This record gives sequence, C-alpha cells and structure tokens, in this order.
Amino acid sequence: MASTRFDMTQRNAGWIEQALPINMKLAVPASSAAGDVVLIGELPVYVQTDRDSDGYSIVTLPCTHVQKITVYGKTNAAANSAVAIGDKLYADASDGQINKDTGGEAIGYALETVTSGSSAAILVGFGL
Repeated sequence: MASTRFDMTQRNAGWIEQALPINMKLAVPASSAAGDVVLIGELPVYVQTDRDSDGYSIVTLPCTHVQKITVYGKTNAAANSAVAIGDKLYADASDGQINKDTGGEAIGYALETVTSGSSAAILVGFGL
C-alpha cells in the first residue's frame, strides 16, 4: 500500500496540555447559553458559559486532543477556499495537504481560520 506524506512542519509545536474534556473560548451563535449544544460551523460543542458581550463562550469540544498543524485554504489543488472555525478538515492524498477537500480522509475540525489560497499553522481538534 502506498503512503502519502503530509506537511506536518508544526508537528509538535502546538500540543495543549489539558485534561479531558477540552474547553476553549470560541465565538458562538447569538442565542447560546450555558447548557446548550450548538454548532460552530460543522463542529458540535457544549456551551459551558453564557455568551458574553463579545459573542464568546467557554465550550467543551468533542475531541480527544488539539494540535497546531499546517492547513491549506483550499478544497483541492485548483480551488481556493477559506477555512473557518468549525470546518471539517481532510487529509488530501492527491496533494499531500490538510484542507477542505471532501475527497480526502476526514481528520478533524478547524479551531482557527486560514485565508483562501494560503496556508497557516492552526489549532485542529482530532479524535472525534
């Protein structure tokens, strides 16, 4: 079986040292309150605190770990697409990138953003 090498230049650069569950402060929908389950993009989260005046809450993520890796703002090699918080990410074997190409293997969810057509080391939630 052939293997594909993915760009993991930030491989050990972003581990978050936190016991499970993983909680983060993220922007949530306008009507979110403590105890709600809401979607941020495609990412389901449990809201721990009422939404603050800036639109953020502490939420529990449905993942086993979070790591900073290089993600590309693309849906495939030819089509650029910005990555938003909550977007599902895929390991794209055709170009060896982590991006939004649904033809790849689903690996996790974006917890930060990437501009269309560029790449950046961002936090990604794994183990869903």
